[in-house]
Amino acid sequence: MKKILISAVVVAIGLGKALYDFKMNPVINYAGVFIVLAGVLIWITGRVSLGRFFTINLGLVSSHKLVKRGIYKYIRHPIYLGLFLIAVGVTTTLSSLSTGALMAAMVLPLIVHDIITEERFLAKKFKKYNKYCEETKRIIPWIW
Repeated sequence: MKKILISAVVVAIGLGKALYDFKMNPVINYAGVFIVLAGVLIWITGRVSLGRFFTINLGLVSSHKLVKRGIYKYIRHPIYLGLFLIAVGVTTTLSSLSTGALMAAMVLPLIVHDIITEERFLAKKFKKYNKYCEETKRIIPWIW
């Protein structure tokens, strides 16, 4: 996933520069920085909430428990949300608003695929996961 995100950032920045070679509006640059910072904060919050249960690859650690504390009380996949915001924010900051939108269009299907794969896995491993899914949203509180 990291290699795909890095590649997507490079492609989006390159396309953005080629298609929209003009000086950026500083408001858009600052908005991109804000999006990156929000993404980093959400990613860190998700990572800290998972604690020792965090894994890079899909899997469980010994005596793994379903985490429903911290940011996980509200959304099930804050780390994916954080990565998405970072990718969109970086491309918006370094290139253009349209490049940020292009990045979102490129990365979102990948993240949705990973979320669905992870949820299927967790539903098989934790009896209470389906109930947890009814109580929370995937990445956008109260929406999806």
